[in-house]
Amino acid sequence: MPSPTLPPSSLPLPGTAPLETPPSVARPTVESDLLPLPSLDQSFSTSEEGIIAINTFARSHGRARSAKVQSDEAPEPKQRSTSHVPLDRCTFGMVLRLQESEWVMSVKIPYHDHPPCPASGSPIHRALELAKIRDEVEKKLREGITASRIIAEIHEQSPESCLGVHDIYNVRGKMKMKMKTVVGES
Repeated sequence: MPSPTLPPSSLPLPGTAPLETPPSVARPTVESDLLPLPSLDQSFSTSEEGIIAINTFARSHGRARSAKVQSDEAPEPKQRSTSHVPLDRCTFGMVLRLQESEWVMSVKIPYHDHPPCPASGSPIHRALELAKIRDEVEKKLREGITASRIIAEIHEQSPESCLGVHDIYNVRGKMKMKMKTVVGES
């Protein structure tokens, strides 16, 4: 049986449209890709305060920002040799810079290349929310209340909560690890 001939790489496969090379920075295609910007005249005493303020603002717009520490002296990161290019990297760019003794924010790229996402899909938003109620969650876990009951109570008290039962399981797992460490040190 003869092997099928493959179409030249410059031609699209039958039934498909030719792929366009994405520009280095994608422009917004719909109004929802534009994010209203927070007030840029704010300053913060720590970078953590700035990150929390940015994510608090971004959450109400279905966005989140992760923190990347970058130094002018840091070497360029090595590119992985992969056979595909990820298409889900967000182009939005906001920077916190230390100027004298304050952290100030500036915007590098003011738009996103994807629609808004629910806060429950963002580890950053879940971590910020969980940090506020961690002691209460740990207390309930020590009392023997199940993770599903704890999350139900959280959602009853705060319907806009982005936490899921897996976040409670993670708290329980960290508590167990801490107990093993304490017992092992005795």
